[in-house]
Amino acid sequence: MSSSGTGGKSGPTTGQKPEARKPVSQSVRAGLQFPVGRIHRHLKNKSQNNIRVGAKAAVYLSAILEYLTAEVLELAGNASKDLRVKRITPRHLQLAIRGDEELDSLIRATIAGGGVLPYIHKSRKCLRPQLTEQRSYQDAWEEEELIRLDVPIPAFLLPFFCRCVFLSFSLSLRVCMHVCILIERSR
Repeated sequence: MSSSGTGGKSGPTTGQKPEARKPVSQSVRAGLQFPVGRIHRHLKNKSQNNIRVGAKAAVYLSAILEYLTAEVLELAGNASKDLRVKRITPRHLQLAIRGDEELDSLIRATIAGGGVLPYIHKSRKCLRPQLTEQRSYQDAWEEEELIRLDVPIPAFLLPFFCRCVFLSFSLSLRVCMHVCILIERSR
């Protein structure tokens, strides 16, 4: 076998060194941000019975993990934006995951520092009249006689009213206004 000529598996033998290619990661080849090689290694090491793991399995799993992460981060970012905060906290993650039906069924874990979802049972909800385009909030309040601005609040009720405002504004307002109405009627 002569070494003259062009060809063979080793390339031309003209005495020049072939150009060294820059190594390209599997993540770049797949167009992903998550590490395909690391996930492939974990799939091989953590699997039981030392089963064979194909190269496409790691790429597929990386793509799924990247998609789910992006979805959760987008929903948590929306939750933090709704609360006018620039940093995503565990509370925002909790609200995002529990707010989406599919993510809630997928992620059944407890999130540390996430709190609980606000929920008021139907029997505990305040039954307010339904507002239509013709009725405004002011009309609804006036019909229920909850706000009577023409009745002055007596001086002896002011400390009570100020203390109750912090507990429940609507409740303290109702109590004070009804007491004021009773005082006016008794005069």
